[in-house]
Amino acid sequence: MSKRVTVQSTNDSPERAGRLTIPHSLMWCIAILSIAFCTFFGFLVREYLHLKSIAREAEALESQLADQRELLQFQRQQIRDFAGEIHSLKDKVASLSQFGRKVRSMVELEGEAGDENLSGVGGSAPADLDACLDLEVRQSALLSRLQTQVTRLNQEAEIQHEKFSTLIGALEERNAILARTPSIYPVQGRMTSRFGPRKSPFTGKTEFHKGVDIAARRGTKVVAPADGRVKMARRNGGYGKMMVIEHGNGVKTRYAHLKKYLKKPGDVVKRGEAIAEIGNTGRSTGPHLHYEVRRDGVPVNPIDYVGGKNRQLASRDQ
Repeated sequence: MSKRVTVQSTNDSPERAGRLTIPHSLMWCIAILSIAFCTFFGFLVREYLHLKSIAREAEALESQLADQRELLQFQRQQIRDFAGEIHSLKDKVASLSQFGRKVRSMVELEGEAGDENLSGVGGSAPADLDACLDLEVRQSALLSRLQTQVTRLNQEAEIQHEKFSTLIGALEERNAILARTPSIYPVQGRMTSRFGPRKSPFTGKTEFHKGVDIAARRGTKVVAPADGRVKMARRNGGYGKMMVIEHGNGVKTRYAHLKKYLKKPGDVVKRGEAIAEIGNTGRSTGPHLHYEVRRDGVPVNPIDYVGGKNRQLASRDQ
């Protein structure tokens, strides 16, 4: 038995009054449909908002990922440039090693053991890495290789620094020795008597001449043939006014028959610096310089200390 709902309607006219009846089941259907519609509509709104939120997050992630990829690519380019610089530095270190060996050879210094075994530094360029690997993984591998190269390059640079420090020390020591070696003539003039046996101009007998005689005008400047310190400047018998310079390593030079001293005992002199003037004092037949070189007290030939060109000129003037 169905129930009905009666609705009474009233008008101004009693004749038009009537009753509207709605079935109870229809009311329930309408209510259920309304609830279902509202539920479905709410679900659609919620899903829409959820998808919109996901889209915003995806857009943000995509933007962040693009920024990271751009940053990785920029860093990758920097690493590529850095790798090129490392290779360039490696070549320079190798070149310095070759230069060091050449200098040692030129100055006749003994090379160090294993000097030619330069620790090579190098490695794959960025493009050589496995392309299947993730970009960040590849970049980490590349950074690891570059760090290894930098470490080896620093080690090789330290080795080269030590070698060049040793080389510089040896060259400075050699230069100091050369500066103290009497390698030039103390005066310009004509060589009138050489080192070794000769006939004495006073007795006519054979005697051993302990130096060389170089004739020049009275007052001609005498210069130091090497760096040294004036040991003595005074008269000494037949040598007349004589000066002695000590050069170190047991080497001394003597200058006899001088007219005037330009330096006094204790003075430090440099090669080419004027030290005295030629005279005719002591046992002498005319203005000239008697020049001796002594090593550990033993007279040696001064010509042996003079360079090839000067030696030839001295031989021609004899």
